[in-house]
Amino acid sequence: ASPNYYGQIPTVTAQFVSLESAEGRTSEVSAVVFFQGENDRTGTGFDEYKTLLAQYWSDIKADVMAATGQEFPPTLFMYQTSATGSFTTDDPILVGMAQMEFADENDDVVMVGPVYPYVQRSIHLSCNGYRQVGEKFAEVSARWLLDQKRFTPLSPLWTKIVGKTIYVGFHVPVPPLRFEGYYEWTNYVSAESSPSKGFAVYEPSDGSQLTVEGVEIVSDTIIAITCNETPSQEAHVVAGATSVGALNLCDSSTYAADGDYFYSASGAQEAGENIAALVDKPYQQQNWCIAFDVPANNFERGL
Repeated sequence: ASPNYYGQIPTVTAQFVSLESAEGRTSEVSAVVFFQGENDRTGTGFDEYKTLLAQYWSDIKADVMAATGQEFPPTLFMYQTSATGSFTTDDPILVGMAQMEFADENDDVVMVGPVYPYVQRSIHLSCNGYRQVGEKFAEVSARWLLDQKRFTPLSPLWTKIVGKTIYVGFHVPVPPLRFEGYYEWTNYVSAESSPSKGFAVYEPSDGSQLTVEGVEIVSDTIIAITCNETPSQEAHVVAGATSVGALNLCDSSTYAADGDYFYSASGAQEAGENIAALVDKPYQQQNWCIAFDVPANNFERGL
């Protein structure tokens, strides 16, 4: 490809090794941070994306380990690609689902979580959004590399249909589950304003969408999605069915971020980023539910 962006990886790794060698030190790359996928949301299937991601990660590990001579591979820390517009595309949330499965299947890959709850500027995050994501990546990578504790984001484990209600069980990093507002661009979307909380139910046979009457938290790790109609045994439940692929579901983490939300009228920030509820307050680091599209009945995900 031109330009050859991948070539920067072995190039900067070699420069890093050279600088460390000049100081008489050995070198090791412990973590690789990966942000990618939005451009693949449409036109790239689940299997294709997962295969390409596996080859990409294999190439990075081989090049890094060859350059440093390290015995063990680095860990890939990745976010879930934004699911913006996912429910109306031909391939809803397939890239995000491929990323979730790839992380589940590989011990050297960690999905940190989604980025939809953070303040954005158009399709990209604001400076505060990127700082907050950086805090989250630092939190999870320190847990994984320094504390040697595993991490899996807030994500589905199983589903069950009972009448008009779909029960979804979750892996919850810090129980209990709770509903919370998020920022759609710079606009606050409260949990109370959305009866569906960002969930949808559809029938794959004809693509019809059932009406979600309400979503309730029924235990520390389980929600109940009640529809006006009775879902079929083939129905699917989608998380992140809003226009920005967002949900009102998070855990109860009280992790203290180092940074505070910053705004300066004299800088390059847009006026909409001057959010009184956030300015000069620590970033809230609860873990948010990833987007997914799974069978509404008898789905099981082993972790």
